[in-house]
Amino acid sequence: MIDEVTPWHFYSVSFLAHCTWDVIHWYNHTVNNWDDEPQMPMDPIYPEVRERIRENLARWLEENPYVDVVRFTSFYYLNHGGGICDYSQTVSPRALKLFAKRYGYMPTAESFIRCGAYNHTAQVPDRAYRQWMEFIHDFFMEISAPYIDMVHKAGKKAVFFLGDQWIGSEPYAADFKKLGMDGAVGAVFSGFEARLVGDLTSVPVTEIRFHPYFFPKEVTGKPTFSEGGEPVRDLEIYWRDVRRACLRVKINRIGFGGIISLLEGYPDFVDYVGVVSCQARRIAACHLEGAPWQAPVKVAGKEDQWNIWQSDNPYLECAWFPESKKLIVVNNSDETQTGTITGDDGVKYPVELSRLELSDCQLS
Repeated sequence: MIDEVTPWHFYSVSFLAHCTWDVIHWYNHTVNNWDDEPQMPMDPIYPEVRERIRENLARWLEENPYVDVVRFTSFYYLNHGGGICDYSQTVSPRALKLFAKRYGYMPTAESFIRCGAYNHTAQVPDRAYRQWMEFIHDFFMEISAPYIDMVHKAGKKAVFFLGDQWIGSEPYAADFKKLGMDGAVGAVFSGFEARLVGDLTSVPVTEIRFHPYFFPKEVTGKPTFSEGGEPVRDLEIYWRDVRRACLRVKINRIGFGGIISLLEGYPDFVDYVGVVSCQARRIAACHLEGAPWQAPVKVAGKEDQWNIWQSDNPYLECAWFPESKKLIVVNNSDETQTGTITGDDGVKYPVELSRLELSDCQLS
């Protein structure tokens, strides 16, 4: 009951609830018609859970000697609600008490749910939220190191999945490299997420996993590999956006995920995966020889450099790799496009590309 309310104002009530069904498992039940027993989330803030994880990992490593790369698809905490980087599911009574012991005060509900909305870390965090992120990250590093050591001692590489449950890892943090992770894989919808993976310097190998996943429906519930789905068109749209980011950052590997048997009735999709793979390899090969040219951030006195290695057609995008002297141009539209690209020596290069085409040429 809320007393002394003001007419026409909105009020919300915050409370702490225990999650009894893992959200990713619930999602697959709802969208992809899974029918197995619901799985509970595991919160390693409790020592008993950490020991259970250690026992399960030790048994799995022993039973699977043929596996040489262990990908931690899920660590502990789901990037819930806010889309990515939301810390709401890291909150528990024990975590709150440990935080208060370390920092000398107890966070409030408003520290995690800001004015009734998800507290996405893309927003500028206040003091309490920033310290909570620090607290969870330190906890993540402390409990994860032994698991990574177990994988390495078994003669295997350890890779983590930058998606689903990864909150607290903060792979851009200065100390993340101490874990010794051998790579990172990110499921990407857009160029923003591709750059999130490609800009990582804390791991030696980066991989992006494309959408659509090999499931009957995608995350929005729209059909993909089922009646009414258009997986080729879906991949065209995703690759068009992700490819732009790949021009700017180095991605070592690409991949897909899901139920591979669903591809049996979609040979056109398989063929287009071949096209995407070839384009991705051509882009990656340029990055191996050096980074692409970037316009200077400071404008004053550099105005003459802002119009070089750019197309006069907004649908055509390019990247110039000075070390290898290769120019990559992509058409981001569904129609044939023509344009001109001006080099740093003033030479103009005419270009004509068909829909979604990629061209790479060697310039002397």
